Amino acid sequence: MADLPLVLLHAYPLDARMWNAVRGPLSARTRVITPDQRGMGRSPFPDSASSENASSDSASSDTRSSGNSTQDTASPDSASQDTANPGTASPDSASSTATAPGTASPGTASGGGVDREPSLDDAARDVVALLDRLELDRVVLGGCSMGGYLTMAVLRAAPERVGGLVLIDTKAEADTDEARANRLSVADRAESEGVSDWLADAMLPNLLSEPTRERQPEVEALVRELIASQQPAGVAWAQRAMAARPDSTETLRGADVPALVIVGERDGLTPPDAARSMAEVLPSGRLETIPDAGHLTPLEAPDAVAAAITDWYPEA
Repeated sequence: MADLPLVLLHAYPLDARMWNAVRGPLSARTRVITPDQRGMGRSPFPDSASSENASSDSASSDTRSSGNSTQDTASPDSASQDTANPGTASPDSASSTATAPGTASPGTASGGGVDREPSLDDAARDVVALLDRLELDRVVLGGCSMGGYLTMAVLRAAPERVGGLVLIDTKAEADTDEARANRLSVADRAESEGVSDWLADAMLPNLLSEPTRERQPEVEALVRELIASQQPAGVAWAQRAMAARPDSTETLRGADVPALVIVGERDGLTPPDAARSMAEVLPSGRLETIPDAGHLTPLEAPDAVAAAITDWYPEA
């Protein structure tokens, strides 16, 4: 029986390009799908009409995919065995990138426009709608940082669609009052000033470990580029949605599926103790610590992350 496909959800404030270095090795094992979340990367941010005119039939033309690790864009009409367009999924696809269907222009699958309070529940519905479009009943679902929070939101919304979990540099706990206030402040500043002149400088010391910044300047340059390319509205929405997220400890406690928890040894935002707590709560949890890495292990140590996932990967 074929392995379940792997869906990987990116960190904040990045996009699906953060998975480029692990997509190739992982796609040798199973099909890999790496969507851009709403308002990030190539996914448009939903406007208020989106939630008023939701339609599961109208978003597929806005969904793009790629069968290679450099994330070239394939048009909805293109066809090859390497490319899976979420509107017309091909079972032969080994790897694909896609925009989440709830993020299309008016008439999207799951709505949640700017007139609603930001919530990861809406983003979770985007992911479920993408699985529907790809005709995937069950997947191994994973994410890094914010992508981990979104993975847990999907697990709450549609546990029957999740056949395994990969939680990378993330945590189950909700924000403290101080962290929540900081997120809301960042959201306000992104809306008023944009993001290109300050957000990367503010975040990079916390995202990458000191060894990574010293030894891999190309990784720091890539992360800086990814942050600067994001839409201010998407950055603000994501911060407010993360600030409102609930504690997910009990959700993980009830997740009776194979689960892999990966953490950077030097992750100061979601430290190894938080990862260990998740692994202990999960009924079938396994913990992998990546030496010298910080909060973005798929970028800092892609070979180690790909090997950890491949060695653990559950059979269908």
